[in-house]
Amino acid sequence: MSIFQRPKRDVEQAYEKYADLLYRVSFAQLASEADACDVVQDAFVRYMTAPVVFFSPEHEKAWLLRVTVNRCHDLHRRQKNHDVTPFSELEHVAAEDEAPYRELLDTVAALPEKFRSVVVLHALEGFSLQEVAQSLGISLSAAKMRWSRAREALKEMIQEE
Repeated sequence: MSIFQRPKRDVEQAYEKYADLLYRVSFAQLASEADACDVVQDAFVRYMTAPVVFFSPEHEKAWLLRVTVNRCHDLHRRQKNHDVTPFSELEHVAAEDEAPYRELLDTVAALPEKFRSVVVLHALEGFSLQEVAQSLGISLSAAKMRWSRAREALKEMIQEE
């Protein structure tokens, strides 16, 4: 009996469909290219081995996002006492002439983790607040409150600069 619960073809299709999204979410959370790659790998290992039946593509996507965010939180807790690679690794994402974009990403990186998650998923990845709530395992009202507080915090941080 195999430890894998899914056919190779299904895993390959899911990887093609969701790997970039999971990488961006984990990179925004962890600010480390290597850790983001590890999180994506862990998410797909769990996808291959978990006995979960997905009822729709949205359910599959939400499950993978939830696993990714949980793994990011696990790594973040472990790294509290360790040095973390700065968000400057985002230089490969933004071109040289996009300094304001890089500054904005640095400002988002300075947000508390629970606000940063909502900003990354809602503003940068384009998820609805309902989808954000489902992905993070929180209520819709909590997602709306975090979004509101994150916007206020960003506004204050930008005005201070």
